Amino acid sequence: ATHYSSGPYSTPILSNDLLYACGTEGNLYCLSRTRGALLWRRELWKDFGLSQEGFFPVTGSPLLVGDRLILNLGAAGAGAGIIAIHTATGETLWRATNHKASYATPCAATIHGLDFVFVFTQGGLAALDPKTGKEYWHVKFRANNPEFVNATSPIVFGDVVFASGHALGNLCLQIQPEGSYKELWRDKRRNFDSQYNPLACIDGSVYGFAALDDTFRCIDLMTGEVRWKGLREIDRGAMIAAGGHFLIVGTQGHLISARIDPRKLQVVSQTRQPVICGPAYSFPALHRGLLYLRNERELVALDLRKQLDVRK
Repeated sequence: ATHYSSGPYSTPILSNDLLYACGTEGNLYCLSRTRGALLWRRELWKDFGLSQEGFFPVTGSPLLVGDRLILNLGAAGAGAGIIAIHTATGETLWRATNHKASYATPCAATIHGLDFVFVFTQGGLAALDPKTGKEYWHVKFRANNPEFVNATSPIVFGDVVFASGHALGNLCLQIQPEGSYKELWRDKRRNFDSQYNPLACIDGSVYGFAALDDTFRCIDLMTGEVRWKGLREIDRGAMIAAGGHFLIVGTQGHLISARIDPRKLQVVSQTRQPVICGPAYSFPALHRGLLYLRNERELVALDLRKQLDVRK
């Protein structure tokens, strides 16, 4: 199915007793967490004529918005580039756009009293109404090389939406009161380009790994200016913000703690040896002070409750 592994590549969603998961073959499942029972299943590849074109198969994670799951599906031929599925029944609530899919998970926000879902598709950044599927607008934003696919989820800070792509650069938009947008700036890779790693926006600063030189960077959201960069030695990775710190797991399995500070990179601690064997592409998960890491062969849990001052 892919050059890397059989997947899955998307992240499941847990909501109360319900677990939603999307596999590489385009099948969407809803299960009871306590009973392990399958409640419903959708064969999206069959329903919407999905193809397995591209470097990866179905990859983006579903987004839970109220009583619906929003998926960056990419079934352009069926007018189902983006779809909404009812969480209780699995039925299709709406299908919209002829956009082909990227690997990016959608992002939802309420701005100026309007509900948005922002989807970084193969061709650019789209804004839709999550209730109806109405497309507010779409901004073309993609790399010239067809082998490079948008894979990092857009982020929202106040009324500003930010998207970053590999070999592409950055797009920063400000949402206007009536739902339109104003382009604040765009940058062609010079300051930042995220291939697939998650981004964080904290107090007007964007943090993440740049694919152009594999460094962990901080940039100013409103201007795109680079404030600092470093950690090239860990070969990129993924991070979680918790307790005023970033917990960063490098692709080769090293664990780093760094203070969240837009003024400079402050590494608090860094393991000399990997805490999990590389390559480790899966994003870490933090629950009640326990950090969970996964690669293709193993799952590791690290107890960070003392370091994060979490009550046992």
